[in-house]
Amino acid sequence: MLYVLVQPSLRDVIVWCEEAADCYGVAARTVNDRDLATLFDRLAHSRRAMATVLGGFLEPTASPGAPPNRDPDMGQRLFGRLKAVLIGDPRRILIDRCERTDRAFARSLAEVRDSGWPDRLNCQLALFLGEVTAALGLLAVARVRVP
Repeated sequence: MLYVLVQPSLRDVIVWCEEAADCYGVAARTVNDRDLATLFDRLAHSRRAMATVLGGFLEPTASPGAPPNRDPDMGQRLFGRLKAVLIGDPRRILIDRCERTDRAFARSLAEVRDSGWPDRLNCQLALFLGEVTAALGLLAVARVRVP
């Protein structure tokens, strides 16, 4: 029964994972830099695959309940888009936005690890946290390369 009690936190992790996938997908479609578009696209696919794997650990429920709020910072995001158009290098702004989203995803992964999950899920969470940490390093390198 412990698995069911902590299940909503896994749903939150999946929501952050999907948010990261969406953020990378938008960035890949909008950036005018082939190398960055390739990186963003690869990370979007990775996050979608992670969401699928994590979703496989959820027990089916009779009622999914209310969907979580996937866009709590809509005003901040809209401001970021406006800022990207008006000032600054849009590549740097896209990198920053993706980095913020992946950091939130990494925090959610770290918060639910070792919370009474089966070993297989704990290993998967640790693996994904390592992948997200590596992606944050790639974004840092990309930021340095943007003038």
